[in-house]
Amino acid sequence: MDDFESHREALLALARSILGNAADAQDVVQESWLRWHRVDKATVENSRAYLHRLVTHQAIDQLRRARSRPEPTELPVDLAESDSGGPELAEAVAAAVRVLLETLDRNERVVFLLHEVFGYSHAEIAPVVARSERAVQQLAYRARQRIRAGRRRYHPTIAEHRTTTRRFLLATESGDLLTYANSCDRAHR
Repeated sequence: MDDFESHREALLALARSILGNAADAQDVVQESWLRWHRVDKATVENSRAYLHRLVTHQAIDQLRRARSRPEPTELPVDLAESDSGGPELAEAVAAAVRVLLETLDRNERVVFLLHEVFGYSHAEIAPVVARSERAVQQLAYRARQRIRAGRRRYHPTIAEHRTTTRRFLLATESGDLLTYANSCDRAHR
């Protein structure tokens, strides 16, 4: 086993403690692994210390990048004006969609919206996400836990946020939520 692999778990724990979530920690450790394989090992006196320093620097850089990324605070004007519920409702929906995009994967989002927000049963949702009813129950549970934890796992672009919000608003206006959910699932495969 090479030095990196023998320290991988400790490096993951270190990155997780700095970043606050496992997904970003995995990314940092993977980037560190790539950098480690470009290093002349003969120049490294203490591989454990070197790897810990490398992961720490990568994690801090990740935090800086996340902080410097502009966060849209409001819905683009074209969306706010097109919503029949008014700009306040559109802005509230946009904020909620951003939370879902940042914390849940596509299946978790679909299940959360259909079950928790619109009251569809697990059995009704199962064919939409091509999962068993039991798997849908598990997705719903996981989605609730992730929303409560509030940890950002994904970094959607402004375009992804705008598109998802627009499609959601159109689906709620038309009442065709299952078609919306199916289109979300197909669009992200």
